[in-house]
Amino acid sequence: MATRLTHAKPKISWVLTTLVGALLATGSANAQEHFTSCAFNTGGSATVVIEAIIKPTFFDVPLEPGDEIAAFTESGICAGVAVWVGGGTNVALTVWGDNVVTPEVDGFVHGEAFVFRMWSTLFEIEAGIPPTIVRVAFDDCVNRPPPCSDSGEYIGESLTFLSELAFIAETTGEMAPPESQRPELLVFPNPARHRAYISASNLLYPSIRMTVFNVLGHALRVNTFAPVADSAQQSIDVNNLPSGSYFLVVENGPLRTVRKFAVIN
Repeated sequence: MATRLTHAKPKISWVLTTLVGALLATGSANAQEHFTSCAFNTGGSATVVIEAIIKPTFFDVPLEPGDEIAAFTESGICAGVAVWVGGGTNVALTVWGDNVVTPEVDGFVHGEAFVFRMWSTLFEIEAGIPPTIVRVAFDDCVNRPPPCSDSGEYIGESLTFLSELAFIAETTGEMAPPESQRPELLVFPNPARHRAYISASNLLYPSIRMTVFNVLGHALRVNTFAPVADSAQQSIDVNNLPSGSYFLVVENGPLRTVRKFAVIN
């Protein structure tokens, strides 16, 4: 049975608040703008800590200040949201439990799995809505404070630490090394009509794979070829694609670069 923040549990609540405060470098006070209909102050809560050291990403691009991370119940209720701060700051995401004094379920119940969604201000996409998946891993509780839980489930007044948080389109490529080693990429015209032209340089490996994804992470166009020296120029037929936003992913060995572009047909 879930425990709750009440006057009967002042010691645990005080310890949890103190620990979370110590984990945050400067706080995360930015107001969210995308996930705006989330449960709040339901009477019981837990905390998911997203440390800057795990370097959360969206399409292999580090999260930017203003990006949002939300926790949803398995039934689709938004029960907590935090805004990414950046600058090496850890973020505490408060997840709210169901209020037992109301007839409707308005938060997490004890033992319910966390489901995460992310909003990217850069790409203007919400990831985590099926069929897209936010990839998440829960850190173990070795050398963590006593309220730590690594179950990935809601337990009142617990602390959960993430070891990975990322949204990646489904490709065979690995996570990209530092930005300086990634291919340099230009898509033009942007927006494109009928055909998009791609110029790639800083290619370090003898093969290149170009993939066009829609906003759900589905691969629509794939082209694999050998570049000339360290650069390549290609064109992609977008004539049959509906007008809207797309993403070009260029993979050169384990190196990867993503660019957003638009199609107008």
